[in-house]
Amino acid sequence: MKPILKFATFLLITVLFLVSCNKEEPPSEEAPSEPKAKSVKAKVIEYGSYLPVAGATLSICTTALYNPNGYECAGNYLDFTTDVNGNIFFNTDSVYRFKDFIGILKDDYFELNEVASYCLFEDDTPGLVRSYNNADSFTVIKVPITYVTIHLKSVSSYDFPVVLTETGMLRSRMSALEECWYFGGHVFNLRPGIDTTFQYSAFGNADNLFQISKAWSNDPGGPIGEIMRTVRFIPKASVDTVEISF
Repeated sequence: MKPILKFATFLLITVLFLVSCNKEEPPSEEAPSEPKAKSVKAKVIEYGSYLPVAGATLSICTTALYNPNGYECAGNYLDFTTDVNGNIFFNTDSVYRFKDFIGILKDDYFELNEVASYCLFEDDTPGLVRSYNNADSFTVIKVPITYVTIHLKSVSSYDFPVVLTETGMLRSRMSALEECWYFGGHVFNLRPGIDTTFQYSAFGNADNLFQISKAWSNDPGGPIGEIMRTVRFIPKASVDTVEISF
């Protein structure tokens, strides 16, 4: 065989060998990557005044656990206390679900599951619209408890018992169209001809809806047969008496 032919044959075999060695393997299915650690800033402010709330305790699940349904809390909780500016800073590897497991406690403020509320939870991360998954910072809004005096008097000729209920009418500071109603948790049964005064824990810095109705329904839950209603704005430091006549 001529030298040139031998060289050409050798070159062809070499090229075929290199091509077969560099053949790509089909991609394999990989398990989801572990969540990356991140630093998060949280701020707690007061509803209505939007001033910082110092000394609030936030219990946060900081570790995610992956299962077929997605990332869930692994059961590791840490407590953080807000500083004088209402801020805390914490590190978490649970970038997927950490806000779903926050509890915020503060004396003289309602416990309202703020993270599920459009009016009491704000995601501060630019470009995200109320993302619960990967915010770098967020704000929780606590509603103050205001103890007011209620003077309740029947001026009509009702000869049957009625009930008094109260609801907090909260609004989002981000959108005037978002309104959140929270039942005050008390149903007062009133006798005919009642004239009484008592203390009540109302929603501070907020509109409070007082309703007089014929009865209360446990299913689905709410007053039925409304007789009258009145809405009163109650400041946090209110000392006024709420007069309700029906």
